[in-house]
Amino acid sequence: MKKIDKLLLEWEKTLLFSCIALFILFFLILFWPSEQKGSISQSASLPATPDYVSIDNGAFLSSIEYDAKVNPLNFRKQLPQETKPKQKPVVKPDPKKPADKPAQKPSQKPADKPAPKPVVKPKPPPRIVNITYRGIYKGLQGDELAFVTYSDSAKGQARNSITIKRGETIADVFTVLSFDKDQLQINEKDKKDHSLNRNASFKATIE
Repeated sequence: MKKIDKLLLEWEKTLLFSCIALFILFFLILFWPSEQKGSISQSASLPATPDYVSIDNGAFLSSIEYDAKVNPLNFRKQLPQETKPKQKPVVKPDPKKPADKPAQKPSQKPADKPAPKPVVKPKPPPRIVNITYRGIYKGLQGDELAFVTYSDSAKGQARNSITIKRGETIADVFTVLSFDKDQLQINEKDKKDHSLNRNASFKATIE
């Protein structure tokens, strides 16, 4: 009671201090930083964020009490709204109007194929007959035969040994005309005569 009486007696000081306190409170409210813009869908504002850093604050020990009109799942910051791209209206074709025919490309003639080259068969190798006269061979009945060895490339490289009479052929090409102990006379298909010495090799190319 004494303090109240003292304040009433010094009312000028009390009034001055009260005005100063109100003036300071007015400036604090005016320049106090406001929170960022919240969701516009709320009918009531969210409570202030509790100060979990202060050691003197025990609010973190209890759950936050929200107003019945406040949705705790709403964000405190307003998120940017996504703008959907505008869809072009689908124009349905008029069934009465004939459809436009696609432009026809000019027909291209197929390129002329080059004529196939004629297949040239390789020429077969020439036929070579090699004949060697070995001398006279006498048979069991005393007949004289010419003893000849020859090879024909058309029938392989093997060398054949034969005894032959006058008038018979060697390799179906050369006909025996005559022979003695030193020479053999043959004819090449009625074209040319050849004389072969004994043990001498004769080579002929047959075309």
